[in-house]
Amino acid sequence: MGNSVAYPVHRTTDPAEAYAKARLLCGLPARRYEGVRVGAELSTVAGVPEVRSYASPKYDGVQLVLNGDHCDWSRQVGGVHTLYVHVTKFGDPGRAERLAAAVGGSVLGEPEQG
Repeated sequence: MGNSVAYPVHRTTDPAEAYAKARLLCGLPARRYEGVRVGAELSTVAGVPEVRSYASPKYDGVQLVLNGDHCDWSRQVGGVHTLYVHVTKFGDPGRAERLAAAVGGSVLGEPEQG
């Protein structure tokens, strides 16, 4: 997601639940930006059709890391799926908490550089 600050807001062992929460976050009203970049790294081709339908997020970024617990995909952790919100390059903990609460979660630990 570039130079933004990423806040983990949901972690689960159910990829369908993680994806549903990501879609919900993408649908919430928020500031819109002219250019948005969405990235995904899949370990199998089975998820391609579902990920292809992933709409442009309305935040600095909404990121779903499948089988991982770090926003830069540096650590693969089988069966752990983490949802992040990226909020500006300086971070905004309050905004991250509000977004997390909107999907029934909270900020999980320290922010990461995205």
